[in-house]
Amino acid sequence: MKERRRVTRAPIKTLISEEQSSLISVGTIINISEYGIRYAKQADIKASKNSMISSNLIPSQAQSIDIRKVNFCLPGKTENLELICNVVAEKTNDKLIETSCEFVFISDDRKRAIREYVNKTLL
Repeated sequence: MKERRRVTRAPIKTLISEEQSSLISVGTIINISEYGIRYAKQADIKASKNSMISSNLIPSQAQSIDIRKVNFCLPGKTENLELICNVVAEKTNDKLIETSCEFVFISDDRKRAIREYVNKTLL
């Protein structure tokens, strides 16, 4: 499969909290780049039954703007990164929801910290 992202994402396994419409969820980051992130969280059984999200990947063109606040700490660092992101795709099944986001309004120092992590991980 051809890579469609602007930059390569590095694998990462660390906790992430997501705030969406005043609801906070906790999940695990799957991969990261200075431009975006992919993470998974446990599906809410009630929500997954009523959800309009199918088991297929939903491209951003099919969604309205879906802004979320995420908070995580890069491995080996102590500073939490609190970032705003826009969901570009979401995939769900009975147990997990995988979310792919692009960062919105990320500062240069946070972008640099993520880029350094990615470069270090991929070497």
